[in-house]
Amino acid sequence: MALIGFRKQFERQIKNGRKKQTVRKFRKRPIKVGEKLHLYTGLRTKDCKKIKDVVCKSIDRVTIQPSRSKVFISNYELRLGEIEIFAKADGFKNSVEFFELFKKMHGSKKFEGNLIKW
Repeated sequence: MALIGFRKQFERQIKNGRKKQTVRKFRKRPIKVGEKLHLYTGLRTKDCKKIKDVVCKSIDRVTIQPSRSKVFISNYELRLGEIEIFAKADGFKNSVEFFELFKKMHGSKKFEGNLIKW
């Protein structure tokens, strides 16, 4: 069982199934395929609210180079069209919006972590 917190802006997309993945830093206790995930907004605040429970379908290593607008999943470099699909599955309108928020949250340096799908 893993708790995953999200920004309020993603609540609706998670509820309606538009957002079906998340990019996260590596965890001390890695999430496993088949594990139940508890999705929340406002985690660790008085405004904490459960969005829904889901089951992890897959975990892949992801590398994101925001300064170059590049995404690698398990060492495979996504093409432009694939990056658009990736960004939409992550709850964004397009890849531009994805990379803007990503830079804001993680900076412009290379990011390595997990792509968690449910």
